[in-house]
Parts: sequence; C-alpha cells; structure tokens
Amino acid sequence: MFGADTTAEGRQWRKRRRRRRRGTGEEGDERGRGRERKRTREEGDERGRGRERKRTREEGDERGRGRERKRTREEEDERGRGRERKGTREEGDERGRGRERKGTREEGDERGRGRERKGTREEEDERGRGRERKGTRDERGRGRERKGTREEGDERGRGRERKGTREEEDERGRGRERKGTREEGDERGRGRERKRTREEGDERGRGRERKGTREEEDERGGGRERKGTREEEDERGRGRERKGTREEGDERGGGRERKRTREEDGNGGG
Repeated sequence: MFGADTTAEGRQWRKRRRRRRRGTGEEGDERGRGRERKRTREEGDERGRGRERKRTREEGDERGRGRERKRTREEEDERGRGRERKGTREEGDERGRGRERKGTREEGDERGRGRERKGTREEEDERGRGRERKGTRDERGRGRERKGTREEGDERGRGRERKGTREEEDERGRGRERKGTREEGDERGRGRERKRTREEGDERGRGRERKGTREEEDERGGGRERKGTREEEDERGRGRERKGTREEGDERGGGRERKRTREEDGNGGG
C-alpha cells in the first residue's frame, strides 16, 4: 500500500514469505522446487528439465541434447566436440562437414543437427546446401527451414523446437506452421504452435517448455494454451495460469512457476 515495509518485522515477514514460496515440492514430487521457473521435473517424465532449451534427455534418448544447435550424434561419432563447427564426420559420413553450423544429416543419425534451424535431410534430399534456409523438403515444402524439423526416425521435432511439429501424420506444407493443425494422429487443433507441447509418440513436452501442459490426458484444443484448463486430473480453471498453483493430481506446475504458491500445505502463499 505505502511502498515497502522497511521495519524489522516487515523484513522478517518478507524473508519468511520468500522462504515459504521457495518451498519444497509436494508429495509425489521428491525434491525442492527452488526457482521453479528453471526447474520442472515431472514424475512421469523421468528426467530433469532445467533450461529446457539447453538441457538434455537422458534415458530413452541415447543422445545428448545440450546446445542443440551446435551438436551432433556422439555414438556414431566417437570424437570430441571441440571445434565441431569445422570438423568432418569420418566413417558414416561420406562427405566433409565444412561449416558445421549449417547442419548436417548423417546416415547413421536419422536426424539433422548442427544449427538445427538450417539443417535438412540429405538422403531423401539429394540437393546442395546453398540457400538451405529457403530449401524445400521433398514430401512437403519446408518454407523457412527455421520453422521446423521433424524427421521420420526421430519421433519428435528439433530445431527451434518451439515451432516444430510432427510431420509423418501431417503430410502438409509447412507454410504458416504456426497456425497449423495436426490432423490424423492428433486428437486436437494446434493453434499458436509456439505455445504447444506434448506429442503422442513423444512422452514429454517440448516447445516453450516452461509454459507447456500435458495434452494426451487432456483431449482439448491447444489454442490459447496459456489459459487452457486441464480437465481430468486438474479440476480447476487455469485462468491466470501465470500465477497458478500446483495441485496433487496435476504433477506439474504451469506458468510463471516462480510466483507459484503451495495449496497442499494450506498456507495460501499471500
């Protein structure tokens, strides 16, 4: 009301409140939350999320994600990461790497890497790399490569992850990807792709990870993801998702986790 309360009690109160907000997860949640915004493990999810953009899937994934843009497969590629950018793949590669930065497909690799956003498939796509960015992927036009990626063997989008979508089920052009809709395999409309997250084959959310929500359990349109509501597990409206609160059935935070308050403990975070 009158600005910050600078009295001793005021300070204590703020400190206590901050500490409470920092809280320690819920029942199912086996770890403290901290700066939730950087955190979100899910139970069903068997791996840490962290700054999703920079982090890595471990178990099911057999390859690191890391700074996805600069990376390549390591199993097939038994050498150090160092000057990856200029390196050349040896055995599986049948061609020089040149500026790694423009992404590469390897045979053994079943998906593009490098600056993912410029990468393309090369087996299916027997053409030069030149103006890659405007190239077209065979089965469907890619438009600005930067918007997309999925490859067949890969079961999930890459690149600027946040705009990717599935393509097998989705035999259509990439054009206004951002507003596209997944057809067959996809029990729901996509809306602003950029806000979207779980895919079926994908067992975990992607995209702007930190605002994502589960969609399989939740057969509804992805539309304004941010204001959507989880129906089954989550009997409440998402409304101000940004400030939402975790419930038990919900197994993961939504929105600006960092403003989140706990309901289980019943302390109603102020």
